Amino acid sequence: MRYKICFHEVCGEWLVFDTAKDARLIGMHPSEVAATAQVRKLEDNWCRSRLFVAEPAHDAD
Repeated sequence: MRYKICFHEVCGEWLVFDTAKDARLIGMHPSEVAATAQVRKLEDNWCRSRLFVAEPAHDAD
């Protein structure tokens, strides 16, 4: 899974992070349901875009 949800106790909000390469804050939500909905949407869009991106060729060693 590319995205991660964490609860921040100080601000009391659910944070959504993109964990690919560098962890980046993507969104802040008042409920876990809203954060999960955003992650599902982001995962769906990311998976769709991966279908159209050519995979890099790997050299056989």
